[in-house]
Amino acid sequence: MEKELLVEVEHVSKKFSKNLKWSMLHGISDITKIAVGSDLKRDKLRKEEFWALKDVSLKVHRGDLLCILGNNGSGKTTLMRLISGIYPVDKGQITVNGKVSSLFAIKSGMHPHFSGRENIYIKGGMFGLTLKQIKQKIDWIIDFSELGDFIDSPLGTYSSGMRSRLGYAIAVGTQPDVLIIDEGLAVGDASFRLKCFQNLKSISKNCCIIFITHNIKRVKVLANRIMVLDQGKFVYESTNIKEGMEFYIEECAKLVSREFLS
Repeated sequence: MEKELLVEVEHVSKKFSKNLKWSMLHGISDITKIAVGSDLKRDKLRKEEFWALKDVSLKVHRGDLLCILGNNGSGKTTLMRLISGIYPVDKGQITVNGKVSSLFAIKSGMHPHFSGRENIYIKGGMFGLTLKQIKQKIDWIIDFSELGDFIDSPLGTYSSGMRSRLGYAIAVGTQPDVLIIDEGLAVGDASFRLKCFQNLKSISKNCCIIFITHNIKRVKVLANRIMVLDQGKFVYESTNIKEGMEFYIEECAKLVSREFLS
């Protein structure tokens, strides 16, 4: 029986401007066209624009632990933000079935003057949970974050690691169908990171997890599928993690060689 499809990216492209001035001018032009009901020509590059992603497609099913690898500037974060709905697509279509939680800036959305407990309610609401749902999950979030009595202290008194642990616990505690992690696994000390890895393995049975990392050890521990992006296009896909990492390392070596010889 085929696993449930949770994310489908179909021939998606996304462009950005290299220049802030031109980016603002293009933005004003787009807003004006929308206001008067004109169609935006999203399929063509304008002055100072470039394709961050070009004609990208993928499918992610429930149970997938997909790692997307690529050199800096390959389009990884852009793709994650498109799937999360932060950026609009310029071409193509993205379909997401179910609830999405994203860990881009793991501590974002939390207020330093409120307690950890109050921040659970705030960020839980941002993830789309009702008050009743947050109350059902709050004990698990507090226990997983290992904050103990500090949960009722102002967030501003927390260490960076404590804030990260709370942010991670809230995100996974929402029980998303799609969990997106962009370099958000450097949470707390080594023992807590191991706890996070074990938790991700456990919850992946009921959701799909898409993550980005440059840490090869994390790929080996977590991924059951690997894809490699290069200059805005997928160049490799496999469920053989060892072969996938070897391909990625070879690609990195080629990039270093090109930069050294140029």
